[in-house]
Amino acid sequence: MIRIALTTARLQSGLALCGGAFLFAATAFAGISEKCLVGTAADVTNDASQIRAVRTLVDSACPCASFNGTKMQTHEDYTMCAAHVISDQIAMGALRSNCKLVVKKMVA
Repeated sequence: MIRIALTTARLQSGLALCGGAFLFAATAFAGISEKCLVGTAADVTNDASQIRAVRTLVDSACPCASFNGTKMQTHEDYTMCAAHVISDQIAMGALRSNCKLVVKKMVA
């Protein structure tokens, strides 16, 4: 009976250590990439200029006047065009993925 209690205690303490390590890793990962435009991380300082640049690219690739509501030129088509530009910029490293929704809301 004592042996089972000791084994259970060891298992529980091992799980607690594992859980603690997971919590630490999750916290460390969350600190690596802060919210768009918020925080003190070095990468946040570039958010505003990156957003301006991507908005300029969206304006150039998806001119609003071209999307006049006719077939294949609806608001949905415009937002899809903008989404492609935004995704491309994230893939190229010109925009942090944390800023994706911020830019999408601006151009929607």
